[in-house]
Amino acid sequence: MEGMRIILLAGRLHLNEESVYTLTLGRALVERGHEVHLVAGGGSLEDLLRDDSLAPVRHGFTGSRVRDVFELHRVAGICTPLEADVLHVTTESLDSAGQALAKKLSIPRGVTFHGRDGAVLPNRRAPDAVIVPAQGQRATVVNAARLDRARVRVIPYGLPERPPTTPRPLASDRRPSVGALGPLRRGRGLKHFVGAMAKVAETSNAIFPIIGSGPYHRFLRRHAEPLGARCIITDLCVEPSIAFSSLDVIVFPCVEEEFGCLALVAMSLGRPVVASAVGHAFDLLEDGVTGYLVPPRDEDALAERVLHLLEHPEESAAMGDRARERARELHPLDAMVSGTLETYRSVAEHGRATSPSPASSV
Repeated sequence: MEGMRIILLAGRLHLNEESVYTLTLGRALVERGHEVHLVAGGGSLEDLLRDDSLAPVRHGFTGSRVRDVFELHRVAGICTPLEADVLHVTTESLDSAGQALAKKLSIPRGVTFHGRDGAVLPNRRAPDAVIVPAQGQRATVVNAARLDRARVRVIPYGLPERPPTTPRPLASDRRPSVGALGPLRRGRGLKHFVGAMAKVAETSNAIFPIIGSGPYHRFLRRHAEPLGARCIITDLCVEPSIAFSSLDVIVFPCVEEEFGCLALVAMSLGRPVVASAVGHAFDLLEDGVTGYLVPPRDEDALAERVLHLLEHPEESAAMGDRARERARELHPLDAMVSGTLETYRSVAEHGRATSPSPASSV
């Protein structure tokens, strides 16, 4: 089947769900013979892509209507010669810019909704297609953005086909590490991670890194002062799988927003996961089998589960193995790529069918 020309419009490339999704999808499309152009907003992962098939063009969209008008002309000037078939906005927070860019390029646009910023999906001109990773998010998008249900497609996250080989968790020859990864922002529950790890530190010699970037960095640093050097907050410029494999137990203490793509990567690497029982967590984790679910904001319960994993390394390794099997069984990369390509072709065909012919255009 003929390859497509695709523009992926992404935000800042940090260790977050949107970036992992964008890079996984983009690389898979390139491997399957499609022409992919990544337009992204910089970020700590950008340097990793300089010699990559997805080496990005940097945009400067800020959400400021005046400034973004000038940025739109610049980015459109770069993208016009690409003659793309479709624009895919890979994070809902950029869809206003995506809407303007697609109009400027006269191509259809799709947007992926990860479950964080439903209110920003515009009502002025609905996307040609919306992709959501879980069935439960479909109703949220339809209601929040007043979209035709037929435009919203459920395409679960897919995992890279060749995961790196990683050491088993809780090896006896090194100090255990319990970490949290992702954007440092409201809703991630990282304050409760720090509070729970302070309890774990009373009886364990583990370290507690927090890997990510965002507006809550200073707040978390102050909150983590009692843990001293045992809690390092850093924004590593490494592939997500490398960051995950450096940890023995991975915690997702979200309280207001769903998690998904990052947790899947952790599971696929055989890491035991402890997560708040919110949203998509129920779909990904079977409590006590492939991970642990705890009530949101319950620091005592979180500390108890983490301590149990640290004190029972064989049980933790077995849980990680079951998590890997479940993640790879339920989230194959081919299903995500084929579903996304089907969406691209559908909106591209619809766009060609509804666009005016040269003779009738004004």
